[in-house]
Amino acid sequence: MKKIFVVFLLLLSTFSLFALDGIVIDVLGKVEKQSGSSWVPLKKGDILQPGDIVSTGFRSEAVLSIGKSTVTVRALTRMTIEQLYEKNENHVSSVYLDVGSISADVKPVENKRVGFTVKTPAVTASVRGTAGIVYA
Repeated sequence: MKKIFVVFLLLLSTFSLFALDGIVIDVLGKVEKQSGSSWVPLKKGDILQPGDIVSTGFRSEAVLSIGKSTVTVRALTRMTIEQLYEKNENHVSSVYLDVGSISADVKPVENKRVGFTVKTPAVTASVRGTAGIVYA
């Protein structure tokens, strides 16, 4: 029994997944998130999880921090957080942009490979350390 437990711990440490933090650092205007079936106002300091949908209203925006990177969800946008995790030497974050626009400033992390992907109904964009704007 002890051998099985030790082997399990070794495998777990080898293939470990850690959640990246998706933190709201600023909100302007009407910004909501849908987690499950209800919509709630998004406020500074909220933590975003995979599956959360962020929606901004007219003249509104939200600034999110994912690891060392910053994502600004602009007005009249609906975006789903798909993945936020750290595995071995990789930081992986992925969002689905249903409608609207986001700007992202993806920063490198020391000794880590950073992958940030934005999917839209028409295209998928992936970066590893740059800034840009994606429209859907």
